[in-house]
Amino acid sequence: GGVGGDGADAGEDAAGPEADDKENAASTDVRRWPIREVDLSCAADPLSLFNETDYAPDCAALAAAALPFADFVRWSVGHDPSEPYILILHTHGTEAFAAEGQSMYTAADPFRSQDTAENVVAVGDVMAETLEAAGIPVLHVREMFALTSYQNAYSRAAEAIRALLAEHPSISVVLDVHRDSIVRTDNTRLRPLTRIGGEEVAQCMIVVGTDARGAVHPGWRDNLNFALKLQTELAAASPTLCRAIDLRGAAFNEQYRAGSLLLEIGSCGNTLAQAKRAGVQAALALARVLIPDDGTPDA
Repeated sequence: GGVGGDGADAGEDAAGPEADDKENAASTDVRRWPIREVDLSCAADPLSLFNETDYAPDCAALAAAALPFADFVRWSVGHDPSEPYILILHTHGTEAFAAEGQSMYTAADPFRSQDTAENVVAVGDVMAETLEAAGIPVLHVREMFALTSYQNAYSRAAEAIRALLAEHPSISVVLDVHRDSIVRTDNTRLRPLTRIGGEEVAQCMIVVGTDARGAVHPGWRDNLNFALKLQTELAAASPTLCRAIDLRGAAFNEQYRAGSLLLEIGSCGNTLAQAKRAGVQAALALARVLIPDDGTPDA
């Protein structure tokens, strides 16, 4: 994570509440702390919110309403299939994962990486591949906006989003893919995990921004509508795949398209393999939302 606001999000720390540059800080501290598997899912009520605002949206009504943008079937009627329908990017692209089999860590262990084969960009790769295999054209921006400054990453990502939407007006869905950072006060790093088909899969969380902190984002309920539909499909894949949707006061660059979401795929305690499997599941769930079962538009 580090789901922080862009410049329009008054009062929000630009690096976000999960952001901790200690993840990659050089250290001579040799103490060891555990990485612990945990179930953070919202299996009892997939449409529940972790609500950090004063808003009280009717989630059942929003989930039942039509998509606020053209699903892929309707979109396909008027667009060249070479044009992108989905944009995937990574505001915090350097976010990386625990090593395979790792159960303890030290302050010196890196949880960020500039290697796009090891960080969250690799999760975006498998998501893009899965969506394209379903026939949905994707533009995956593999730039790491946090590379030069973690604090200003959202502002740089916003500039890129605006430019890409102007260049590719065909884009209907914008996904900012992160990995979370969940650390207890005793320094235990958590590994939110489920199992699907016998394989370990990182748990996912959708973050929906609002205008509660002053951003110009009156259409945030459209994003929540989309998030609830995706959450329903994630829960259908496995009741323990998704954490509660996080409804936040900042906008997180979601104000530029009605189909904009921030996805937290796993946490710093998960391995890359677990996160990639989660990315595949998220992409498959997204394809089910965007391509109706009967091949007809979402009315």
